[in-house]
Amino acid sequence: MKRVFLLIVLLYQSLACMGAEGSGDLSIVVTNIEDHKGAIVLALHNVHDTYLSKDETKEPFRSSSTRVGPSQRTVVTLEQIPYGSYAVSVFHDVNSNGELDSGFFGIPKEPYGFSNNIKKLTPPSFQEATFVFADKSRGIEVALK
Repeated sequence: MKRVFLLIVLLYQSLACMGAEGSGDLSIVVTNIEDHKGAIVLALHNVHDTYLSKDETKEPFRSSSTRVGPSQRTVVTLEQIPYGSYAVSVFHDVNSNGELDSGFFGIPKEPYGFSNNIKKLTPPSFQEATFVFADKSRGIEVALK
């Protein structure tokens, strides 16, 4: 009985160590912040289905809202993110209403950005915005436009 208990404890510790080796803190540096009010709203996606989805039942893997400070950049750190492939979408909620305001044709009125800093007229696809978070890559930069 003691051997079984010891084996279970050792197995649990091994699994816990494996989990610690397979995750880390991901820092996202958001730059080009021109207005120093409101919040930076960030979503980390690990699957295509949640990326830029308007369906409220499809939530991103992790999300964050951080008050904007006096600097032109804000660092958002997401803790214990498993290593893998992700896409980030960010917007500056200048008026703090919790949503990305848009105009007549759906063009955003508030600054926004994506991982890999894709610059084109339409939002990048999940594949275009995907980056690999691994042990040696601790962070990315997203420039607002």
